[in-house]
Amino acid sequence: MQTNILSVQGITKSFGDLHALDGISLDVPRQKVSILIGPNGSGKTTLINVISGIYKPDAGKVRFNEKDVTGSPPYQLYQMGMARTFQIPALFWKLTVLENLLVAEKSNPGESFLNSLLKGRWINSETRSVEKASRMLGLLGLSRVWDQPCYNLSGGQMKLVEIGRALMSNAQILLLDEPVSGVNPTLAHEIFSRILRLRDEFG
Repeated sequence: MQTNILSVQGITKSFGDLHALDGISLDVPRQKVSILIGPNGSGKTTLINVISGIYKPDAGKVRFNEKDVTGSPPYQLYQMGMARTFQIPALFWKLTVLENLLVAEKSNPGESFLNSLLKGRWINSETRSVEKASRMLGLLGLSRVWDQPCYNLSGGQMKLVEIGRALMSNAQILLLDEPVSGVNPTLAHEIFSRILRLRDEFG
């Protein structure tokens, strides 16, 4: 029997007199692409913010991998394997596309005096990270712009970079907030095609 990777039960969230979420419940099966559809202002981003730990719900539960993670901070959820993107891409604009992906690599040992003494291991780790990022760029169709600073990219490319960066963290679930907003229909279709390809590649 297939279990759900994410379950939301009775989530309520208000901002003063504004009731943004009122008893929302949903289940997300493993290895599936699920889409939450609604008009502007219906609470989609608020729900993602609650699930990803940016907001704490007034009531209800969030379960991730069958564990209650309600109100857990974003960094803990990230370490557990939950990653998200934003409606407006939040990239390191002056870094290249490749560098933006590399910053999300959890296994990167970073720079330190101790690591400099273990130079061979350090270089091997960096090489693996670059190879992983290069493969991701290929899957996203971004290989040609790997050395471009992100401020030079189109809106659709920026969204793909953010998706790739989230996947570099070995995320088990990826929450995409408005992944095709502001892009033309042709590019929107390409982005969804890339998402399905990534699902097939990484499960």
